[in-house]
Amino acid sequence: MSTPMINNPKGLVSLLGLRDMGGVPRNLLADLQAGIDVTQFLLLDREVLGVNPSPTVNAVGGGIAFTVPPGELWYVHEYGLRSSALAAGERISITTLTQAVGGGLAVPNGTIGNATNTGEVAVCHFRSSMWLNPGGTLSYYVSDIATAGSITLLVTAVITRLRI
Repeated sequence: MSTPMINNPKGLVSLLGLRDMGGVPRNLLADLQAGIDVTQFLLLDREVLGVNPSPTVNAVGGGIAFTVPPGELWYVHEYGLRSSALAAGERISITTLTQAVGGGLAVPNGTIGNATNTGEVAVCHFRSSMWLNPGGTLSYYVSDIATAGSITLLVTAVITRLRI
């Protein structure tokens, strides 16, 4: 049995290759059914992670903020960092990094946060969701800094923690 197609969803004809002799079939076979991706509904149990105490930086270099423990799989919704307000004469440039598996290459994946004036705050984040395996990390990198003391970073992540 077939179902009449009245309003084709955009892209359906192209996706399924439904053109027949230049025309579009008027019926859709019953074994083709619409579906909805429920992944986002299953990942609603979110938690916000923060580093305590907040890391302080005074030189170019990086650090690891979070590491996925053994037996867990993280779905990262957002990850970001920001600096404390700069004092006179200070500057900082920061970015986020991720390492999908332990021992792998850390990849810069966020915006670059720059601050150069008194009172400014450098902000860096990424909002592209991703999966992190056990041993994977969320890190940060300071590519430029000038300070007489140190600058504090506030590091946060929004994740869904899955047991594996």
